[in-house]
Amino acid sequence: MKKALPLALVVASLGTTVSASPSVTLLRWNEAAVVSQDTDPEAPANDAYKAWKAETDPAKKFDSGKNIVSQFFGSKAAEAVAYDGLFAKDKTPDQQLSMSYTYITGSTANANGGQYLEYAFGIAGSTEKDPKKLLDNAKLYLQKYPTGRYAEHISKKVVPGTRYAVFSALLKELKYNDAILVANEAFASNENEFLYSYVLTDTAFRDLLSNGAKSQFVGKAEGWAERAAKFIESGQTPAGADPAKWAADKPTSLSLLYKAQGLSSYFGASQTNPKATEAYDPSIALLKKSLETNEKDPVTHFFLGQICDSQGTILQAQYDALPEDQKSAEPGNAQLAKLNEALDCVINHYVRVTAYAGKNQALADTVKPRLVDLWKYRHADAPEAWLAEVKKITP
Repeated sequence: MKKALPLALVVASLGTTVSASPSVTLLRWNEAAVVSQDTDPEAPANDAYKAWKAETDPAKKFDSGKNIVSQFFGSKAAEAVAYDGLFAKDKTPDQQLSMSYTYITGSTANANGGQYLEYAFGIAGSTEKDPKKLLDNAKLYLQKYPTGRYAEHISKKVVPGTRYAVFSALLKELKYNDAILVANEAFASNENEFLYSYVLTDTAFRDLLSNGAKSQFVGKAEGWAERAAKFIESGQTPAGADPAKWAADKPTSLSLLYKAQGLSSYFGASQTNPKATEAYDPSIALLKKSLETNEKDPVTHFFLGQICDSQGTILQAQYDALPEDQKSAEPGNAQLAKLNEALDCVINHYVRVTAYAGKNQALADTVKPRLVDLWKYRHADAPEAWLAEVKKITP
């Protein structure tokens, strides 16, 4: 019974990479200054730099440069090598990212900021291929440089798309609690509100269908579904959505959102083993709201029938608890009238399940035994007439 997501939803892409480099005039170290001198405390770094300059194998030279940055971080030699690894045109994005990580690690180990630290964090926060690492890197950049040169790019381009990629991956891995935490971050940032709330509702709905009152989403789905429904009913459109497709999707989307709320409410009420039929009234109201935009949905009618049957069980127990002399008197008659009304409600919705089931024959077969028994009880003079009621709905 998986409900397809609206095709109109568009998720923000990951955005472009950081490519700007510091001014060569201001930031690039003068190579002439990198000269080994016996009295110079940077002599070891300068000697390593000479060997690095002389290396002709590109791969070996790059690895040697990372070693210099790591071992002699903060030295003029290390800064010169880092500049080459971060910004030279012959360096691949993977090499720039690798040098960024080396530079960041060196800075942390030496408690020395370094001239290119923001650039390193910017590269790591925009080019990492692993979504989880990229999101962590991006958030770390924004934490350190909230008004930095790449803050707008990372906050508006990198984070939204990456966050949703992480969220989707966690859902596929069934790591629901972690996915919810990511969604809460998006809500707090006012980011793709409808998308996250709808996807969470859809996920919860499918779990509610599978696990019923034992679903981990009982009591949780209502909040997400209500948020998404309010978004639709406010007349808003998700960023990037095709208006025509969005308009076409809204009725079925609203139906799912109210149906999920109704199921969560119903299973939550059933967990309390209620003694009054009114406990199920909110669930009925939500499911009927779902029918307003999808009246022929057999699943919604199925659960409305289930709820009416649950109410019938309560009413039957109340009738059985009456003293024998009251069962045939007014109290008993009134109670029987309420019970019969609940049973007629079950019949009404199960007839519609049968009529609207279509290819979902399993659902129709599920309700048939109860429908037949209740119909015979309520219409003993015409035990097969329920078939005619089905045909009235689907000639």
